[in-house]
Amino acid sequence: MRIDQLIGKPVIGARAQVLGEVCDIEINEKTMKLVSICVKLNDDAIEPMGFKKPRLRGSVRVDIPIDIIKAIGDVVNVDKSADELGTIVKRR
Repeated sequence: MRIDQLIGKPVIGARAQVLGEVCDIEINEKTMKLVSICVKLNDDAIEPMGFKKPRLRGSVRVDIPIDIIKAIGDVVNVDKSADELGTIVKRR
């Protein structure tokens, strides 16, 4: 799969909750392997993950490590729920 095909794909958590969509990726420059995907969170996923909704226009973006991604196809399936991801991911 090409990078441009990954951007915009929905990201689904372990409880079939739509968490958001892929907005960027991180690649290790030395190994040229995918390290994480950046996800622009949906409003419904922000608070369960422990973040606050932006007051003005804006979004919460988080990096999800590749090792908890279960599958990539029409959607990106993550092996954790929004609650569990809150302790794992880092905000961009």
